[in-house]
Amino acid sequence: MITLDSGVLIAHFSARDAHHASATALLERAALAGQVLYMNPINHAETLVHAAEIGAEREHFETIESLGVKVLPPPADAGVRLAQMRAATGLKLPDCCVILTADQSGSRLATFDSRLARAARQLGIEVES
Repeated sequence: MITLDSGVLIAHFSARDAHHASATALLERAALAGQVLYMNPINHAETLVHAAEIGAEREHFETIESLGVKVLPPPADAGVRLAQMRAATGLKLPDCCVILTADQSGSRLATFDSRLARAARQLGIEVES
């Protein structure tokens, strides 16, 4: 099981992104291994922002679904947990959402953000490299 940071899918969708090849390879490996892929609803929305700007949000939404990404609703105590995590790490709330989803699902976290990866490891979350 892998929780995806929005940057992974953003890179996958943009051939110009510096992480495009790595993101696509990660998604291909996950598919071949039958990995379950999770996203937090906030991070899922982040992946659709650029697509919405060009009127392609439905297409990207369907592509994300075809990759088998499951949007995991946050737990009832998400507000408290996110506030604690933000206070402890200094990360922005969307980054805390990624960590919360990885923790909630017991999955590894996939990200290209070194600060997010470092904070996740400090909180006991395994990071996909």
